[in-house]
Amino acid sequence: MDKLLIILDSDVTYAIRFMEYMKNMDEPEFEVSVFSKKDSLLDYIKVQKVDVLLLEENQSPKDIPRENIKHIFCLSDHRNSDKVAEYPQIYKYQSAKEAYKEIVSHYYKLENINHSEYNDGNVRFISVFTPIPGYTKASFAWTLANILSENKKVLFVPFDLLPINQLYGRETLNQAISEFIYYWQEENEDVNLKMKSLLQYSGKLAHLSGVTHGLDLLSITGEDIRRWIENLQVNKDFDEVVFYLGMYTEATVEVIKKSQKCYVVIGEGVYEEKVMKEWERQMIFLEIPLQKDKFVKVLLPDLELLDSNNMQVQYCDGIRSMALQQALKL
Repeated sequence: MDKLLIILDSDVTYAIRFMEYMKNMDEPEFEVSVFSKKDSLLDYIKVQKVDVLLLEENQSPKDIPRENIKHIFCLSDHRNSDKVAEYPQIYKYQSAKEAYKEIVSHYYKLENINHSEYNDGNVRFISVFTPIPGYTKASFAWTLANILSENKKVLFVPFDLLPINQLYGRETLNQAISEFIYYWQEENEDVNLKMKSLLQYSGKLAHLSGVTHGLDLLSITGEDIRRWIENLQVNKDFDEVVFYLGMYTEATVEVIKKSQKCYVVIGEGVYEEKVMKEWERQMIFLEIPLQKDKFVKVLLPDLELLDSNNMQVQYCDGIRSMALQQALKL
């Protein structure tokens, strides 16, 4: 941990509680210090470099020297306040956990926008396909992408006709995938810049999530996928791209073909096993060999069978353990 977060807030109780929350985390992204007086802060930043300065709403960012400050965020007393829209804003009166997640997400989004540290090698494409979509399968894909993002720059793209916002740790998702599809299919220029502007972040993980309507995903062709993957390979903004494929179409088959690794996740039960065998038959019909070094079958437990909160916690730990096991093999 070598990144520094400074909070300037006259509400000392709030600032200290937020600092204590971060210090009690197992692996915080930032070291944190608190100031209640602006003059003390100004003296401090003359000699200390700061990664994020979090200002209370009545302070103007323009009054703060920027030489030693990488990013300024503003605490807002109101959600979606236009007053500080020029700077990333953090709603003050939400839980410390949610505020922290917003800070980390804004930080990594700005870092990825402002720095051109491209991958020197080839971009690796990983697909997580399920013939029968569900929460458990999407959770595995999301967890795998998060684990990989701890050490690499990772983009997560869910092809999910009916996405559940809570899976991605947000109350709402924008319609980023749909908006990108419209822009892409109109053959506009600067599609990479457009994609970057639509990205959301969960910690270090970039994700292009949310649809206006699931039918937008069904409009994607195999040729669209080939062009998009070529674009991602050329720009090399990410080390790895993880696709969650919760549908079976020409486009998702193309993603599977272009992937270096494909996890095929299924749940327990005779029906899922029979559907899996039919999918394998169709892949063979398409002359797509199911090589063992590329295709990995992952059997997940059924969340619906878990009744108690304790069992669900154990289940989530189990999903992470399974995803970590696969990530270590990549």
